[in-house]
Amino acid sequence: MKSKKNKKLKSKDTTEATDFVNESPSSEGIKIRTNNEGEKYVDLGKKKRATLRSFKGIPLLDIREFYGPDGDEKPGKKGISLAPEQWETLWGASSTIDQLFRELKKK
Repeated sequence: MKSKKNKKLKSKDTTEATDFVNESPSSEGIKIRTNNEGEKYVDLGKKKRATLRSFKGIPLLDIREFYGPDGDEKPGKKGISLAPEQWETLWGASSTIDQLFRELKKK
């Protein structure tokens, strides 16, 4: 009986200890992680992630805040999902957004 309890605790601990299955660097040196559902994401810090997923056959970039203890985070309501066209628009505006950030920092 004692060994069964230890096995359960051990497997539970390893599940909670990590929120990703795989980690690999991108060509830019950014760590790409894979969650337990097989979705790839980039950790943005402060419990925020950019996750690539498919919903009803449509690929989406989901930028979302997570809550809960490390290793057992749950997705929160705060976030946005962008379709590929919306992501391309945002990506195309990145230099303009950078300039607006610089202007705000000067104030």
